[in-house]
Amino acid sequence: MALNFTLYLNSSFPRSIWRNDIKSLTKLCQQIVGDYSIEIVHLADQKRRAFHDGVFSTPTILLEQACGRRQILGDMADTERYLKVMHALNCAKDPEGSARP
Repeated sequence: MALNFTLYLNSSFPRSIWRNDIKSLTKLCQQIVGDYSIEIVHLADQKRRAFHDGVFSTPTILLEQACGRRQILGDMADTERYLKVMHALNCAKDPEGSARP
């Protein structure tokens, strides 16, 4: 089962900043998640959606799981923090390489 991530970014920030956020999340997903999808949403372009999703700062990741929606905030460069969060949410791959249920 694929995990669905939505990455909210602020397009008024320099592109280098949000491109790094996209790269960091993609790399992290490739390393530990397995089957995943990432949707990029620019906060300024989709204000109503951001408000509906409860997103008020960037970068913000929304993770859709069977048990509900989770929100992860903060700098994507802190990969150790994100590793811990993904393990805590039980969405990292097990040692055999398959995603956990």
